[in-house]
Amino acid sequence: MPNKTSAAPATRINAPAQPAHNAVPAPSTTVETSPSPTPEDEPTTATPEDSQTRLARRFLEDFVVTSLLRQGRALKGNELAAAAEGFTASRIGLREGLAHSQRVVLTDRDWDLKLRSAQKSLSREERSRRPLQAAIEELLREIGKPLPLPVVVRELASIRGVYPENVRDSIRNILQTARPIVEVSEGSYLHESFILDTGAPTEALIIRENNLETDPNFQDLRARELPPGAGTLTERAIAMLQGVQRPLAQKTLGFFLWQQDPKTFDSRALARALGDRKVFYPMVGGYITLQAQMPQWRTVVQQWMQGLSGASTDNIDVTAILRQRGAAAIEPRPEDINELKNVARQSNGHPLSLANVMVDVLEIEPDSPNFAPTLLGLNDALRRSPEFLPIGIGRFLLREAVPPYVGEVPEELRPVQLSIRNPETDESLDFEMSDEGLEGDATAFIHDPQWEDINEEFEVKLPRRTGTEVVTSARYVILNHHHRAGTIKLRRLDEDIFDLEGPLTRISVQAEDGSSTEVIGAWASRESGLIYGLGEWYAPRTPQSGGVLQFSRDSTAPGSPLRLQLGSPDKLTLIDARRAEELEALREPAAYLSLFELLQSIMAEHQQGAELPTLWAEINVIRRTTKRLICSVLSGYHCFYFKQRGPKQILWRYDAGKLDQGFKRNKRKYVRR
Repeated sequence: MPNKTSAAPATRINAPAQPAHNAVPAPSTTVETSPSPTPEDEPTTATPEDSQTRLARRFLEDFVVTSLLRQGRALKGNELAAAAEGFTASRIGLREGLAHSQRVVLTDRDWDLKLRSAQKSLSREERSRRPLQAAIEELLREIGKPLPLPVVVRELASIRGVYPENVRDSIRNILQTARPIVEVSEGSYLHESFILDTGAPTEALIIRENNLETDPNFQDLRARELPPGAGTLTERAIAMLQGVQRPLAQKTLGFFLWQQDPKTFDSRALARALGDRKVFYPMVGGYITLQAQMPQWRTVVQQWMQGLSGASTDNIDVTAILRQRGAAAIEPRPEDINELKNVARQSNGHPLSLANVMVDVLEIEPDSPNFAPTLLGLNDALRRSPEFLPIGIGRFLLREAVPPYVGEVPEELRPVQLSIRNPETDESLDFEMSDEGLEGDATAFIHDPQWEDINEEFEVKLPRRTGTEVVTSARYVILNHHHRAGTIKLRRLDEDIFDLEGPLTRISVQAEDGSSTEVIGAWASRESGLIYGLGEWYAPRTPQSGGVLQFSRDSTAPGSPLRLQLGSPDKLTLIDARRAEELEALREPAAYLSLFELLQSIMAEHQQGAELPTLWAEINVIRRTTKRLICSVLSGYHCFYFKQRGPKQILWRYDAGKLDQGFKRNKRKYVRR
C-alpha cells in the first residue's frame, strides 16, 4: 500500500496486506498474560442482534460498571434508576440489557462487578497471595476503560481486604512503570491490550493479531468509504466517529487511522488523545465515542428500554383496574412518591406509566394480591399531587419537566382581523365568505392539509387512509410567523409519525444538517396544536420564510428515532432577505390598514401575478392572517382577479384601474356575518 499523507483522500478500506510502517514494538512480558481481547466482547448468540440492541447493551453495561466503580459497592436497581441521566433504567431493561454481561452480575436484588463477586469466595490470605501487578492488570482488563488512581486503589484494597493507605504507593508505582499499562491522561490508566498493536509486518497480520475480524463494525467499515485523513490525530478520530455514527473499539478506530497514515501512527499517542474527556467518552470493553454523541445514545437506550417495558406490561389492563376499584386502595409512602419523582426527573420528559412503575420501580408483580390496591392508591395520590400532570389513564408527567411555554400559543401565531370600515358604505373592508363565494383555487387552498395553521384546523379536509397505511414521513414549510415563534404546527395529518401518547408528548428528534447530528427533546401539544423546542435548531438554518423541514421514521424498526433533515426551500413561500425587510417595514403602519389595502401594496410588486401560498406567506410576515380571509378579499373585489397558467398553476393579479369598482355585489350573500 503506498504511503499516505495526513491529507489523503477518502478510500475504501479493503486494501490487500501491506507492510506496517513505524510499528509500535510488541508488548513486553508481564506477570500474567492474556490473549488480546476481541473488540466485540459480547457472547455470540444464535440470533444476531440488531445494532440498536448491541448499542443499548454496551451503553447499559458501561453505565452500571461506571456507577459501581463510582460508589465502590454493590447497588440496587432503584439506586441505579436514580443515577440514570437522560434515560430510565428500568428493572426489566437492566436485566435484559445485562443478561450476557461479562462484567456485572445480579445477586438477589444487588448489582455488582463480577470481579468483586468472584473474590468473595476466597479467603483473605488467598486474595493477598496473588501478585499486586497481576491483580491491577486483571482489573484494567476486566473493565476495559481508563481508571483513575483512586478507583484502582479502592478496588484493589477492597478485594485484598487491606487499608487503601497500605497499597496506594505500590499501586501508583506499578501503574506508572509497568509496560502493559498506558497513562492516557493525568492519573488515569488503561491496559494496552485495548489499543492497536501495529508490531506485525503486514496488514493481514495486524488484523489477525488484534482479532479485528471478530468485530462486526470492522467488517462493515472495511467496505465503506470513510472520512479522509486530514488534520491532527484528534481531529481525524473525531471525523471518523462522526462519520460512522456509532461507538467503535479503540483497536478498530486505531486500525483505520493507521491506514490513513501508517508512517506517523502511534497507538499510544492515539490512546492519550482519546483520553481527553472533554471530547471523547470511553466505554467499557475498550470502546470509544464522542461526548457530543452521548445524548443520541441515551435516546436510543430510552427507546429500547421503552420497548422492553411495554412488552413486559402489555397484559396489565390499568384502565380496567382503575374502573373496577374492587379493592381498598393502599396509600403510597412518601418515600415511594419521592422515588417516582427521581425516576421522572431522569426520564427526559417521558411520562410515567403506572404499569411500568409498579413492575420496574416498586417491583410488585401483577399476580401479587397487593398489585391492584397499590396501583389504585398510587393513581389517586399522583392525581392529587400538584407536582404531577395527568396526561391519560394511568400516565403522568412531572410538571417541573415541562417548560412553561409548552401549551401556550405565541401572540405572533394568533390570526388578526381588523375592523376597518369603508367610509362611503360603512361596511367592513375585510370579510370572510363561505366556499360558494370563493373563486379560482381558493377553496382548495383553504382546505389543503399541508397548510393547516393555528385557528384554521377546522378548515382542513383530511385525505382518506386505509387502516394499514403507515405514515413514515412529513414535509413542513416554515412560514415567517412560526420562524419568529420557533414553533411548528402540529398538523392532524401527521400525528401518527410523531407517535403521540396523549395531550402532551415528549418527542426525541435526531436533527441532521449535513455536517452534524444533534438529538433534541421537543414537545408536542394536542391542545395548542404546536410542536415546541425545535426553533433554536432550525431558525439559523432556514430562511425567514419558506424553509422546509423533512421528518421521517423507519416503520420497519419499532422505536427508531424520528429524523429531522433540511429540505430544499419551498419556491412558493420563499422570501429573500430584501423582500423580508420590505415586508417587515410594513408591520407598524399595517396596524391601521385593512387587508384589502395591504393586498394592493403587496400585489403591486407582483406584476405577473402570484400564487396563493406566496401571497399568504408575505401577508403573514406583516401580520398573522387566515387563508380564508385572504381568499375572501381576493374573490370579493373587482380589482383582484386570477389567470390560469398551465394545468396546475393559477396566478392572482391586481388591476389598479378597477379599484373604483369596489366590492362585487353578487358576493354579498356569501359574506359571513
